[in-house]
Amino acid sequence: MRVSQAILAVVPMAMAAPSQQLDARDSQDVHVTFQASRLTSEAAIEVWNKDQTEILGQSCTGSIDSGIFQNTPIAFTTDKNGAGTVTVGPKTYKIHEDVDVSGGISCGRVTSPAEIMIKCMIPLSGGLAARLEPLHKRDLANCFPKSGPVELAEVMRGLETAPTLDPDALAPATFEVPSNATNDTEGLSDLERRQRVCEIVITDTVRVGDGNPHQNPLNIQVSIPLDCNKNKECTVGYQHQQTFGIGWSVSASIAGWISGGFAVEKSTSTGMYAECGGEEGDYIAVWMSVGQTAYTVQDRRRPNCGVTNYGPSRIVWSPNKNNRNSYYYCVTGRKYVRNVGDRWLDKTGRAGGP
Repeated sequence: MRVSQAILAVVPMAMAAPSQQLDARDSQDVHVTFQASRLTSEAAIEVWNKDQTEILGQSCTGSIDSGIFQNTPIAFTTDKNGAGTVTVGPKTYKIHEDVDVSGGISCGRVTSPAEIMIKCMIPLSGGLAARLEPLHKRDLANCFPKSGPVELAEVMRGLETAPTLDPDALAPATFEVPSNATNDTEGLSDLERRQRVCEIVITDTVRVGDGNPHQNPLNIQVSIPLDCNKNKECTVGYQHQQTFGIGWSVSASIAGWISGGFAVEKSTSTGMYAECGGEEGDYIAVWMSVGQTAYTVQDRRRPNCGVTNYGPSRIVWSPNKNNRNSYYYCVTGRKYVRNVGDRWLDKTGRAGGP
């Protein structure tokens, strides 16, 4: 199924910075992103500078063709896997990471049953590059009022920049609470009995305030990378995938795990399989975003006699019950695909519980 420009052009809005005097000698590499909700047909194109710190143009459709882009429009045409073409002025490129295959640009893509996210490095030369200026944040439109922000945009940023986590570093860190007292008071004087009772200290873990819950999904590559090589089409299927157990983790040692009153559990697994399709020359893998809730806890020491003491705050990450907010997604491009079992933590999620 093709996600056509006509379907995606539901909000006829495009913006670009004011023009300046042309200088044909100037040229500039820019990142052009295409985001689409497959559920609502909302879409957006954004043009970013090479450092990805400033937005130079935006459109709430599948193309940007007004303002300084009037004479050099940029338009995407894709299928459900994000494969397709991007047209820049009179030239049409294939969406692909290899510049020899694409015709001169390099693209990566991430797709899910609900969303499409594509990012291409495109060289702009001549007058258009000379006229690019940053847009003010107040001028940026909300291109996804129905579906909300495209989650795969943050996923792609994480795949680009987030370090791969050591699974051992994510293991639960708890300590054995020492038995520092006993109820055996036989043969003791009354004073010694009272002192022995006062030595008993109960240590447990409690939530701090409301826990300040946030959604921090753990992203894990569940398949081996598949190189489509010379095949016209290829699919990462169940035979390429593994099932991984995901347990709770904590920022530093605590007395024991607690749910904090949220709909979470100690462990889960990546469970069922998904399929990802590619075209000739694609390098693809299946990933899963495992829904997790992060919340704040601390240890509590309660002596039978004396004042209750509290330890420093710690962050606990626990899988959401029934894999709530979890989903599979497909990653295409050597810049984004890693090794099976590699994982990274997304700390940009919304506030709140599962």
